[in-house]
Amino acid sequence: MNAVAVVTGAVGEIAQASARLLADSGWTLVLTDIDDERGRTIAARTGAAEYHRCDVTDQDDWARLRDHLARRHGRLDLLYFNSGSSARTPLGDTPVARWKHLLDVHITAVYQGVAALRDLLDVARGSVVVTSSIHSVTAFHEYSAYAAAKGGLEALTRQLAVDCAPGVRVNAVALGAVFTSPWEIAGEEELAAIRSRIPLGRIGSPADVASVVAFLASEGAAYLTGQTLRVDGGRTIWAGE
Repeated sequence: MNAVAVVTGAVGEIAQASARLLADSGWTLVLTDIDDERGRTIAARTGAAEYHRCDVTDQDDWARLRDHLARRHGRLDLLYFNSGSSARTPLGDTPVARWKHLLDVHITAVYQGVAALRDLLDVARGSVVVTSSIHSVTAFHEYSAYAAAKGGLEALTRQLAVDCAPGVRVNAVALGAVFTSPWEIAGEEELAAIRSRIPLGRIGSPADVASVVAFLASEGAAYLTGQTLRVDGGRTIWAGE
């Protein structure tokens, strides 16, 4: 039986790259999102993939996804969280509703999803991978809500690793600069400035992230849990002198 992976936020470019790599490695994929049209299109062109709607902030959607997985697959080998959003606003200008939404989509959603699917993860002795950011450890101007959400997410990753042990591993990937379509509006001067702060001298790609996600889901990472791997080209360890 093929290993089964759920990928949330599946219409995102990083999620798509990860899904393609997993499919090429023989995984069966259940792609989830709230953009149904794009989600179905992506599932259709991704090998061994199906689409299932899931709003990660909706506990009832998680229950429906759990029932679907139990009926169709009976197990879950990987739960990969890639849903999220960010907001840059001056201190005090972030509406409370927006603040709460960021915490919901980045932290509460992970808690709800793992709780809902824990039994299926236990069956497969599977793993959870969550997407964090270097904002959790490096402060950028006007990202208070996003930084708080990602910092809390990494704390939750450690806690879930303990609570889900020994059968299920839980790890995070904290992303630095990764070139996706929103970056296309950046000018060369801005991109050059970003590259100058990265020891490896380049901005990452979705494929760079996908390979780390696949590693964390593999037997090669069987003794890793509660860890955050920073996929940032060395950005967070360089003093920049």
